[in-house]
Formats: sequence, structure tokens, C-alpha cells
Amino acid sequence: MSKVVHLPVPQAHEPRIVAFFCNWCTYTASDLAGTARMTYPPNTRVIRVMCSGRLDPQFVLTALRRGADGVLIGGCHPGDCHYQAGNYKCLKRYKLLKKYLAQLGVDDERVRLEWIAASEGDKVQRVTREMTEQLRKLGPLKLPPIPEPKVESRGNGSIKPKPSPGGKPKVGFYWCASCGGCEESVVDLAEDILDVVGKVDFVFFPVAMDFKRKDVEAMADGEMAVCFINGAIRSSEQREMAELLRKKSQILIAYGSCSQLGGIPGLSNQTDHAEMLKYVYENGPTVDNPKGTRPQTRYKAPEGELELPTLDESVKALHQTVSVDYTIPGCAPPTKLLKNALSNILAGNLPPRGSVLAPDIAQCHECPRNATKPENIAITEFKRPHEIEIDPDQCLLAQGLLCMGPATRAGCDSACMKANMPCGGCLGPVSRSVDHGAAYISAVASLIGPDDEAGIDAAIATIPDPVGTFCRYGLPGTLMHRAMPKTTNEEGA
Repeated sequence: MSKVVHLPVPQAHEPRIVAFFCNWCTYTASDLAGTARMTYPPNTRVIRVMCSGRLDPQFVLTALRRGADGVLIGGCHPGDCHYQAGNYKCLKRYKLLKKYLAQLGVDDERVRLEWIAASEGDKVQRVTREMTEQLRKLGPLKLPPIPEPKVESRGNGSIKPKPSPGGKPKVGFYWCASCGGCEESVVDLAEDILDVVGKVDFVFFPVAMDFKRKDVEAMADGEMAVCFINGAIRSSEQREMAELLRKKSQILIAYGSCSQLGGIPGLSNQTDHAEMLKYVYENGPTVDNPKGTRPQTRYKAPEGELELPTLDESVKALHQTVSVDYTIPGCAPPTKLLKNALSNILAGNLPPRGSVLAPDIAQCHECPRNATKPENIAITEFKRPHEIEIDPDQCLLAQGLLCMGPATRAGCDSACMKANMPCGGCLGPVSRSVDHGAAYISAVASLIGPDDEAGIDAAIATIPDPVGTFCRYGLPGTLMHRAMPKTTNEEGA
């Protein structure tokens, strides 16, 4: 006898919407909709904020990263804000954030801003219905996953390296995906390097001395007191070396921007793997490769089988591959930070594990131009350094330049500003920042002068590359991590 099997009926995706509603208007309107029995889909989770101007771009990105398919922002109508200009601040952040998200492939409908007065319960009903239906059609937002940090149970206290056999602590330096400037910063110790050499043994420093991988493999676990790794992780070889050096080191330090957050190499996370290889080996302006020949990971030559490392789909920061004990930021790290770190390691005087070995204050606090920074800056057009003659004494923000100093960690003695160039953000964020790209968006949006939409749009149009500007040194370290796949958002990465 045949048996009827009832297959489960595929269920339509029910989107999850996180809504940030201002206390005085939109939240009150949502209450009104409830008391008036105005039904709307239960897909929306409302979070009350005192003012839409309180909405930080980091809130939106965190909601999307934690599983929201869309974010709805509600505030008072322009001119009706209980805090005078909070909704204008919200509008500027919103528009700049939308441009940033569009560049990373996030659908425009997934983040929405509406002005809703306290009496407009019917508008809350209409907008939530519209957005729910739009997100049903788009399907779930599947952001590319962020590699989980490899955290070992090593405690959170300070670490004191155990003495190595023979007396001197053993130290290693290794170079992954980076430019080599971090290695140069060691040479920049100048005569101080002689003092360092007298107190430590360099047991692995392949860019400077003849060391091989087999030398590290022969070491006992934890034999190195400390190892500094600079550069992002992009290939199988870099990943394997990072794992090996983690095993052989008591203390592992992420050295420089690329290691800390992904650095300049991390900007390739805007492009998918296949597109990048096609451009490099076939479509680049200087490429002559009519057969489309690509490097192979394995090749049988007369001398034997040759093997090349494989490239990963995404660039990763070091802490997304192995556990990291400390970080020294910068591109390249300032020499004084390296010198202080070495002194504290040798003295056994390190801060709690996980610390960034640099001042936890913003660049503006130590910038020599800080006294010339106006209390209120109102920029209508952002300038690039080649477009103006830069005043060497005046605050760079006051001159309309995109300076990342307000949201970047100090510790470099304002090297760029002293060279008459704006801060690019290479020392990364302060500890209170969840997403440094979003922190820069918030800081820059607060400098936009116009309050009308046309003026705001005109100012933002002078920032042609938000991702390259705000995540120049660390797209892999942001909540987005990389761009959405270009074919469909359901593929993941």
C-alpha cells in the first residue's frame, strides 16, 4: 500500500525589524497606535531613545549584525525636536551611513528614517506595514560572517614572560600581509636597537636574518617570550605561521594596523575573490594575458611538485585567526610605542591581557592645533589635501579637511598633523568604540553645517569613498567585515 507523505510547506521569511523611536514623538505615536487598536505586523521590536539625535550609527550596525533584517528610525518632524536640533543630527548621520552601507552592498530599503509626530499613530501603522512587506520581498539579510576571535583560556590579568633557558628572553618578528613598514619601525629604534639586542635574543626575524620555518617548528611550545606579528591574514601560509607562532610564544602581539584591524590590505574585502583575481590576472590596465593564465596552487615540475599558498576569501585581522595578548597600533607603529612595550615586557610590567599599548584618548587631545579648533565647525564642502593650500597652524577640520583625529587613538605625537596632513586613522579607535568606521561616520556627520536635505546631500557628495575613508585601516575589524556578495545576499561569504 502506498503511503502519503506530507512534505512541510515552506514558510515565508518573517523579517525582524529593530526600530529606534524618539521618546517625545514617534514612541508616543506607537503608543497611540496601540491604544487605538491600529494593528500592524509584530515584526518590529521598538527601542526608545530620548531623541533621534542620540542614535549612533554603531546602534544600527550592531542591530544588523545581531540578526535584524532592517532598522527603522523614527523622530520628530524637522523644527519640532524637543532638543532643538537632534533630528537634524540624526538626518546627517543617517544619510552618511546609508552611503557607506550602499558601498558595501546593503539594500537601500533595509535602513529607513521617518519623521512621525506624537499624533500620527496611523503613520506608525503604515510605515511598519510597508517596511515589513519590503523586507519580506528582499528576504533575510545574511551579512558575511565575522571570523570568531580565537580566545584561549589564558586569563585576563597581566602577563609576565617566563625566562628562557640561557637567560635572555627570546623574541620573534614575522611579516604577513603588509607593506613592510612595521619592520622598518624596528630599525627606526636607531641606536636604541643596540640596547634591545643586548637584552634579548632574536630567534625568528626572517626579513632581517636567515631564519626558516623549521627553526620555529623545532622550538618547544612557549619557548619564545614574545612574538610580534605584523600584517593581516590573507593566505594559508600566513594562517599556518600565525598558528605556529601562537603555539611557540608566551606573548603574542598584533603589531601595526594591518595586524590589529586588517589595514590597507583589508580594503580588498570590498571585492569578491573571483572578481579580484580576474582583474589582477586578466583585466588590469597593464596585463597582457590573452589566455587568462592563473597561478596554480600545485604544479608538477621536473624538479618535483611545487606548491603555492592559497588565498582566503576574506582578509582577516590577526585576532580573528589566533588569540592575541596585546596590540601595538599604527601604520607603522610609532617607535616610542615599540620601545615602551619592550621595556615593559622586560620589566614584567604589562597591563591586563587584551590591552592596546597606546594612550586611550583621541588624537585631538594631543594635537598641537587643538587650540585653534572652533567650538562649532560647520562644513558645507569637504576638501582633499591637494585641493587647498593647507594652513600649517590652523585646525585641519576647520579648513574643511577630513581629519579622523576626533575618533582615532593618540600615541603618534600627531605625526601627520605636524607634517601638515590630516589624520587618516591608522592608530585605530579608542576602547569605547564598538565599530571604528561608524565612529568616524558619527564624528564627520556632526561637522556638516547645512540642516536642509539638499545642503546635507551636497556636503556628503564631497566624500566620494566613505568605506575607503572611514575604514582605510580596518574594514575587516568593523561590524560589516566585508561587502555583501554581489550576486545575491543569500550566499553568505
